[in-house]
Amino acid sequence: MQPFSETFDATHNILCVLPLPNEGRFDWSSITDHIRARVAEGILNLELDLGRMPHIDSVGLGLIVGYNLTLQRAGGTFRLLVERQSPVHKIIQLMKMHLLVTVIETGT
Repeated sequence: MQPFSETFDATHNILCVLPLPNEGRFDWSSITDHIRARVAEGILNLELDLGRMPHIDSVGLGLIVGYNLTLQRAGGTFRLLVERQSPVHKIIQLMKMHLLVTVIETGT
């Protein structure tokens, strides 16, 4: 089983990646490899959906910055989808990541 699911909007050339936990952990290296491959294919607009993540660690935060830089340099866009009331949203706000990356708040 892949450590993520994805949807692709061909009309707008947007790839949405949803990390999936495996025993409470996230396989960031597989997700990163997949994103790099998709960028190499010419997909330059990425949304990372953190809606199912109960937490995010320093590795995940660092990769978010890296994904954003990679896509900006390639002329693309990067957005985070985060549930408004989640602990991940609070961490994103606390670390001021919303100043670096476009954050789309989801949920109620």
